[in-house]
Amino acid sequence: MEEGSITRLLHEVEAGAPGAEDRLFERVYIELQRIAAARLAGERRHAADGQRDDLVHEAYQRLAGEEFENRRHLFSVYARTMRQILVDRARRNGARKRGGDWRRVSLEDLSKQASGAGAGLDALEAAELLEKLKAAAPRQGEVFEMAHFGGLSSADIAVVLGVSERTVRTELSSARQTLAAWVRDRED
Repeated sequence: MEEGSITRLLHEVEAGAPGAEDRLFERVYIELQRIAAARLAGERRHAADGQRDDLVHEAYQRLAGEEFENRRHLFSVYARTMRQILVDRARRNGARKRGGDWRRVSLEDLSKQASGAGAGLDALEAAELLEKLKAAAPRQGEVFEMAHFGGLSSADIAVVLGVSERTVRTELSSARQTLAAWVRDRED
């Protein structure tokens, strides 16, 4: 997806151009579905297309009227919002308190082959660890979120952040190591 055309459409939306918001949504809809599918991956019940679409539309409704600077900002905010929607749903279900219909997330699910730990994390614990990572190492947190919760490839992340793919891979590797260490510490 071309950075310039999305940024141009974002400026048109901001300027109030007729139909610009619809054109923007059409332009990014497939990418938003991919992000939603990544967020729903691993759910206890297979995530149907309807669930993916519902997540995209709920995020769209939450972000209606928001202004985005560029493609990076738009997809980063959408990935974060979708993650938050799922965390909010888990909280509403009271699963943490009662051990209800929680989906346990292995560290492998969380960080795709982070070495050395395999403890299950619930959605809230995973969200807490991601926030801790983002506070300790903002770019690592952003790269990790885009890769694992946004479903973006290293090449896409590199374009979005304006860095090399090698930098993305290095940041992602460091993020995985940090998360693995934190999970091991929680186990002890």
